[in-house]
Amino acid sequence: MIVQRKPKDKIRSMVDIIWYVEEPYLEEDKRKDIIVPTGHIHIVYNFNAPYFIDGENKKEQVPDIVLVGQFQEAVKIEYGDNVKQLGLAFRPSALYALFHRVSGLYTGAIIDCRQIEAMKNLHHEILKIVREQKDIEVMFDHIENYFEREYVMSEEMIFFEEMMRYLEEKKGLIDIKLMADHFGYSVSALERAFKKQMGITPKAYANILRFRYAVLEDDPQILFYDQSHFIKNCKKYTSKIPADLSSAEEISLLHMLDINKV
Repeated sequence: MIVQRKPKDKIRSMVDIIWYVEEPYLEEDKRKDIIVPTGHIHIVYNFNAPYFIDGENKKEQVPDIVLVGQFQEAVKIEYGDNVKQLGLAFRPSALYALFHRVSGLYTGAIIDCRQIEAMKNLHHEILKIVREQKDIEVMFDHIENYFEREYVMSEEMIFFEEMMRYLEEKKGLIDIKLMADHFGYSVSALERAFKKQMGITPKAYANILRFRYAVLEDDPQILFYDQSHFIKNCKKYTSKIPADLSSAEEISLLHMLDINKV
């Protein structure tokens, strides 16, 4: 079971997606999974069996409360025999407003965030909500209400959020010079400022968005100038070729790309 929700507009500048996954038993051949770059910063709460980063040389257990920074290529993981997780996909511009952490510090990182003081109130509230609410939609309502009560986006972060909306409206198809002119920057200053706050360059973020929109809208020809370019990006971000996405069963790949197979 995979359930996800786009929160109400009031907090969408901070939390882009709330998701919940529960599989009481996974066959051994379905435990492999893929973390797909989406441009988000994820905080994931794991409630059942431990799971692992599936590296080339060794497996490393993922903390039960983990911050997953922005990646620019697919990361392989492996679940245990069951899965119960709740995740929050934060917009990178929100991480500072919420926790006084610059998202650029966590690019490519998978870290235990239980000891980050600014996040302790969040963790306490999320664990309380999951413990007390069995209905998933009600659980999501309580999480949204928490963010509505607790946080306000600063003017500086609103400005970076405007940059992200610019990229989203263009579905990642940008001219970096035109973007810099639009926001009153030189190209080099735009790239420095954006990377400091978001963790990756505007072009790298745009490429992730372009791939996501191509998958969501099932029309890569509009966003990629040829099929080979789309295939190359698909392999980079999912470790698969496009033809294999329609038959994919990996849990994280499905909900991160919003491929509904519930």
